[in-house]
Amino acid sequence: MVRLIAAGRTEKGHARPNNEDGLLIRPPLYAVADGMGGHQAGEVASRMALEALVIHEPDPRFAPASLVQAVGAANERVYTRSREHPEWSGMGTTLTAALWDGQRLHLAHVGDSRAYLLEPGSALRQLTRDHSVTSELLESGLISPEAARLHPQRHVLTRAVGVAPSVEVDVITVDVVPNARILLCTDGLSGVITPDEMAQVLARPLPPERQVSLLVRWANLRGGPDNITVLLLTAEEVRP
Repeated sequence: MVRLIAAGRTEKGHARPNNEDGLLIRPPLYAVADGMGGHQAGEVASRMALEALVIHEPDPRFAPASLVQAVGAANERVYTRSREHPEWSGMGTTLTAALWDGQRLHLAHVGDSRAYLLEPGSALRQLTRDHSVTSELLESGLISPEAARLHPQRHVLTRAVGVAPSVEVDVITVDVVPNARILLCTDGLSGVITPDEMAQVLARPLPPERQVSLLVRWANLRGGPDNITVLLLTAEEVRP
């Protein structure tokens, strides 16, 4: 039997005037969001999306369908508010949410925030696919991974919550083994810290809160060019 221990942190970094990221830890529901839009609309979008998840309260017994429905509700809420308030026009947010059913973790994903899985004896694996211009170019073989990291359109999304009346949601379900770690993060981390570097921190025998702090600190040492949000789920074996 396994239980999840959650630790998370969000910071604005060194370059942005405010934090447009959002973080949700409300077991069995977890999520990160990275808002976008002028006049602090990004902050509004990420907050609204996470609030909608809580209000909708997806049921683990009916996952992943209940989680996808909750993300759909978040999309409708953000989109409707952006239409009602001209100053929020065009706002949107990434959203990577996880719902734990006691054995498996169900992920619903839109945008370029990410989920990674680190299992004992294995390499860190990215579970989600970025919905971005550079990701599509990379998958088509038109650019290299190195070029993608420096591409001028690397932050341009092809899919986001709240920018259209409906949204397509990627769904991923993973079995969780004891001592596995699932990392949810915004691109303030993944844009400056490599997967190998993330794995180095996660492999260290430290409390989850300390691992999260080290990842955030490392991103800030790399310049902190964006808001940084890290949510770490650690699978702890529970003996009968």
